[in-house]
Amino acid sequence: MGTCYGALRLGKAVREVLPKAKIALGGGFVGSQMRDLNEPAVFGFVDYIRRYDPAPAERTVDRMEQLAAQSGWTGFCLVDAAAPPKLLKALSQVLLERGLCFTWLTDIRFERAFEARTPS
Repeated sequence: MGTCYGALRLGKAVREVLPKAKIALGGGFVGSQMRDLNEPAVFGFVDYIRRYDPAPAERTVDRMEQLAAQSGWTGFCLVDAAAPPKLLKALSQVLLERGLCFTWLTDIRFERAFEARTPS
């Protein structure tokens, strides 16, 4: 929660210097930590907190294909501090369906839907 606290303090400092500034907070770890936040004072200096809203797997693979065509690179680091297993499975399925051979990595959010399996 320290990262979240630091982000909120930064938002407060910006609000003090620029009272009319729009302040947005969300995504990654901070967004994950704030899902269950019930403290109304937070909204006194943060205008908008967005819930995690991932792009569909098809759109992500479309973009990966575009970047590979432009750059020749086929390795991707998907920047997300809490990717849901369901989305990562869908991403893998789309890559397989399209016959694409990309290397990718990301951080995963562990949840009940996660089921570790060993390759057969």
